[in-house]
Amino acid sequence: MMLQKYAMAIGLIAIAFIYGCNAEAPKNEVKKDYSTETIADQEIWYKTFEVDSGWGYDIYIDGSVFVHQEFIPVLQGIKPFASEENATAAAMLVVNKLKKNIVPPNVELHELDSVGALH
Repeated sequence: MMLQKYAMAIGLIAIAFIYGCNAEAPKNEVKKDYSTETIADQEIWYKTFEVDSGWGYDIYIDGSVFVHQEFIPVLQGIKPFASEENATAAAMLVVNKLKKNIVPPNVELHELDSVGALH
């Protein structure tokens, strides 16, 4: 009898665990549908900001934050941009990609290096 109670308790815990694993994580609210056909027609700009030990940037589309980047995206670990100029160079690269309808505006290490965002 006691063994059955433990088995039932373990079964309920397992069901709760499986349900919890299958539940979707909350998603960021998207205010607009930015399809690749229309994104370049929107107003796109950037703003740099300071973080604990460096710089990051936000990319805005029609007044809403589209990208919030606190660290260099292609480097392993969490390392912010060394200067505001570096963050600006990376942000401008992303803005230019968005204005060419490149969505998502992923960047590669060689691109960041070529625009001076890593120096």
